[in-house]
Amino acid sequence: PANERTIMHGGLGDTICAIATPAGEGGIGIVRLSGPQALTVASHIVRLRSRAPLSSISSHTLHLADLVIPASDKLKETGTLHRCVPASGLLDEALVVYMKSPRSFTAEDVVEIQSHGGALVLGMVCRVCVESGARMAEPGEFTKRAFLNGRLDLSQAEAVLDTIRATSSAGLM
Repeated sequence: PANERTIMHGGLGDTICAIATPAGEGGIGIVRLSGPQALTVASHIVRLRSRAPLSSISSHTLHLADLVIPASDKLKETGTLHRCVPASGLLDEALVVYMKSPRSFTAEDVVEIQSHGGALVLGMVCRVCVESGARMAEPGEFTKRAFLNGRLDLSQAEAVLDTIRATSSAGLM
């Protein structure tokens, strides 16, 4: 029998990731991780400029970091990534915030990586996260987790989509 806390093709025990900003070019793009291994997964690509381990940072604080494709990463062997990432593996600089459970949108551990908003950079961040143990989130899965974890009630969860789709101030009411 299916576990009632199963979400789409995975469970609440999975760590999920997704690009959290709209598609296209932008000055800033965000990749969000949520789940029990969010810090562990993020640590494969995030190197804090303070040199502190990612696991040691306080919740809800912003940290300057470098995004690094690990030298042993399979992604370096692909043609596209090989041409785009310098030999140092440095991909971009970023701001990183860790939100400890239950004080996050999903009520789970969450890491947000805020880098430059190009599709290539954000896609590579997601690819490293998936190679490191996360899976790509299904559409609406962050909100669904917030609902299943008791962070939002059903009307609040439905209102999230209404807010995202609103095209006028009347649509926000």
